[in-house]
Amino acid sequence: MASINQVMLLGNVGKEPTVRYLENNSKVAMFSLATTEYYKDKQGQRQEVTEWHSIVAFGTFATVTENYVHKGTQVCIIGKLRTREYEQNGQRKWTTEVVVQNLQLCGSRQELQAAGMINTARQMSEQRQQYGQPTAAPAQPQFTPQSVSQMAQQAAPAGFTDPPTDDLPF
Repeated sequence: MASINQVMLLGNVGKEPTVRYLENNSKVAMFSLATTEYYKDKQGQRQEVTEWHSIVAFGTFATVTENYVHKGTQVCIIGKLRTREYEQNGQRKWTTEVVVQNLQLCGSRQELQAAGMINTARQMSEQRQQYGQPTAAPAQPQFTPQSVSQMAQQAAPAGFTDPPTDDLPF
């Protein structure tokens, strides 16, 4: 029997991502993502519930995160849940994270432009002139939000393994 482990989240980054390198020199980025749901209680008052998710991005997605994802950025994440074990102050602990399989930057065109993630036609023309390209040449921005989903899908690094299932607390 097959099983499915897939998560889709649309939310806002809670704080600046942290980026570090693993022993095999591969890059990993970590950040928290807030998703908020709204509902009306019995008295008809609007309520909100915010969930915080731990996000882990490897390889290309770590690079995109490092360069373009900041506190407050709205992102759509497709990933899988991973539970890993660690030790803190002599006690075994577990944490569940979402490992990124696809990352899409969201928000308005003005927000993305202000963050330097997409270029205006004027900016592209200036770049072509600066680098000696003819101004009539078609320009491709260095990065567009759509290009993230077209980047090569990278699995977790070779040293990253699934946690053992026999010691899980459930």
